[in-house]
Amino acid sequence: MRLLIFALLASVLSSFSQTKKDSLKGGLRPERINYDVLHYDLNIHLDVPSKSVSGFNTIRAKVQAQTREIQIDLAENLVLDSIILNKQKCTYKRIEGAVFVAIPISTVVEEREIEVYYHGNPIVARNAPWDGGLVFRKSKSGDPFVGVAVQGLGASAWFPCKDSQSDEPDFGVDFQMSTSENLPLVSNGRLISNSQLKNGHTIWHWRVTEPINAYNITFYLGKFQRFQEVHKGLDLDFWMLEENASKFPQFKDETIKMLDCFNAAFGEYPFSKDGFKLVEAPYLGMEHQSAVAYGNRYSKGYAGNDLSRSGAGMLFDFILVHEAGHEWFGNSITTKDIADMWVHEGFTTYSEIVYLECAEGKDAAYQYLDGIKDLIGNDIPIIGRYGINEEGSGDMYFKGANIIQTIRNHMNDDAKFKEALKKMCLTYQKQIVTSAEIEDFWSRETASNLKPVFDFYLRTTEIPKLEVKIEKSKLKYRWLNVPADFVLRVPVLVDNVLVLLEVETKEKSVSIPKNTKSVQHVKGASLVKLIVR
Repeated sequence: MRLLIFALLASVLSSFSQTKKDSLKGGLRPERINYDVLHYDLNIHLDVPSKSVSGFNTIRAKVQAQTREIQIDLAENLVLDSIILNKQKCTYKRIEGAVFVAIPISTVVEEREIEVYYHGNPIVARNAPWDGGLVFRKSKSGDPFVGVAVQGLGASAWFPCKDSQSDEPDFGVDFQMSTSENLPLVSNGRLISNSQLKNGHTIWHWRVTEPINAYNITFYLGKFQRFQEVHKGLDLDFWMLEENASKFPQFKDETIKMLDCFNAAFGEYPFSKDGFKLVEAPYLGMEHQSAVAYGNRYSKGYAGNDLSRSGAGMLFDFILVHEAGHEWFGNSITTKDIADMWVHEGFTTYSEIVYLECAEGKDAAYQYLDGIKDLIGNDIPIIGRYGINEEGSGDMYFKGANIIQTIRNHMNDDAKFKEALKKMCLTYQKQIVTSAEIEDFWSRETASNLKPVFDFYLRTTEIPKLEVKIEKSKLKYRWLNVPADFVLRVPVLVDNVLVLLEVETKEKSVSIPKNTKSVQHVKGASLVKLIVR
């Protein structure tokens, strides 16, 4: 008991010590919401031997009238050299990773260009993409193989920016990076130029024209071979290490098959102006917009393993499908606060089911879906606390996907469900959303009050318990552990006959044949615990 008390006290003290830092990173104070980022112009030099960066970011923004101070984010381990506005140095103060910049007051909304100069050694990831940072490896040829993976850690870990999902640069990014390495350097969007500087360095200029989340801005340095294709008017780019170039034909075919499935299910690829790229990465994967990081070694499954342990997980390349699925969920539809990240991860995990259903059939898709239920931990709620840079449970992936399937079963009409899923993608395309908006959308599409359902699944750690009792020629059923207004239609098998139950907390019944012996889950079951009395 004493040890437990000390553990709890340590946890409380830790939360107090992190509150200020986390709220600075996750909160939307006036200094953050008083300006809207329009464009980033990044000019950075990468020094591979010292694992350092130096340069500046010109932030073009629309600043509200009467603004005295804005917040720009830059990791505290990086050196801030100066901040320039109208050719004058700005005064600023640094608190943790937040930089509060004093700017001249204007009586009207005004566009400003703020140049932020910096240098230093960004955090080097120990186990990317989970811990975050820059990644420095060697390819089999012995050449440098460098990448970025900063979701969670934040883009401010390696360049100054407004490090919040709530604001994306409306007109994209110009990204220029120089390096002494004589190797291709790949970033988001389209290649504008690459040229030699007088000092012998090579500078690469890439341009993103679409809005983009800061953590998606990235680069890859490696001994790449580039393959270009055009599929149904979409420019496809594949940057593969030369040692893996022979795998291109099959990889291209898998990619095209996946894109066809996703375009049909979610609407056309949302970033066609910037093209679609897959870039081999020195880590497993990341959803970098228009330059998706791929590190699954051109294998089936998740690093060669079946997450579902059902067999169906080895029918597709998990990283290819999952990270590309994020182009619709996470990159196009982006949550305002990372507390709502289930919208990114739950729907993207469901994109794996969508792909399997398209490519291999519904049985394989549902086999996989049922298999990943075993990975649900129900440790903490899926939705985190708002305003403090806190994600919820990792259940946002597998539980999130199964919540979506539960809604699909509730609709009891595959055609209408698929139509609604595509409608969601188009309705919120390239928008910043909240979980509440997405929840309300599905209530409207199902003509149901799903708020109690989403609240129970997303904001508690419980799973609904469905009690069924066979009594002569009646099947009696009810919820055991949910609020009174929790109503959901759930399909079950009664002696292998499909029966749809509209379940409430009040006991209901339905007629069944005499001598009925069993009630079981269906394939692709709703996320409920079935208790047969």
